Amino acid sequence: MKLVRVIILVWLGVSAAQAAPPSNDSFANRINLGSINVLTPADNTEATLEAGESTFGGIAGSSIWYEWTAPATGWVELSAGSSTVDGIIGVFTGGTLAALTQIGFNDDTFDPSDALNTYNSRLRFYAISGTSYKLSLSGFAGAQGLSQIMLSYQVPAPTFQASSISLTPDPANVTNAAVSMMLNMNAGTTLSGPVIMKVHLQSATDPQRVLNLALSDSQRISGDASNGIYQLAFTLPRYITPGDWKATIIAT
Repeated sequence: MKLVRVIILVWLGVSAAQAAPPSNDSFANRINLGSINVLTPADNTEATLEAGESTFGGIAGSSIWYEWTAPATGWVELSAGSSTVDGIIGVFTGGTLAALTQIGFNDDTFDPSDALNTYNSRLRFYAISGTSYKLSLSGFAGAQGLSQIMLSYQVPAPTFQASSISLTPDPANVTNAAVSMMLNMNAGTTLSGPVIMKVHLQSATDPQRVLNLALSDSQRISGDASNGIYQLAFTLPRYITPGDWKATIIAT
């Protein structure tokens, strides 16, 4: 006698529970940080982007929101630090997401003193007493995880400020050949002696792709060290990573 065994396989679909987004995922539910110096943990895990929200040129995602009111007029330093998450901080004014005015944003400081926190972001802005500032913390290319937000008011004025920077042509097509580029920048510094301004260009889609440029007094075409117009010609290599590139300026 031959026995035939029938085995019935039952497949059970098991799905992991979706973690809830942070309570301050949306602009409307931003956390109020008050009007004092701030040191607070932050977590943008499972955070999203809202329609119409700034992505700072397409590099940011997974944002969370805060609000801080200036107790006095003066310079304020905002930073976010993490050893694992590449965060981007933004500062705005305005009462609704659609009506926000961007004051500034920063991705990486490229400051040697931040070596322990590879992905530190930091910026300074001039705050007006009683003004409510909206602060965003997002991840580069949607990066998520734990960070720490620090805010200090009445800090010293920055020694270097850049009011504008542009590249021409924009966009540049490097499909068939390298492209001659011109960098234009309006900047000023209170530093004494010769100053070198380094412009760090980084691909938004491939952070390992970078270009480093340097400007000095010889590239200033008008104005003076406190407020000058600078121009620098350089070549963009053929087949360089396509897409958006971000610029970070450092004065030394």
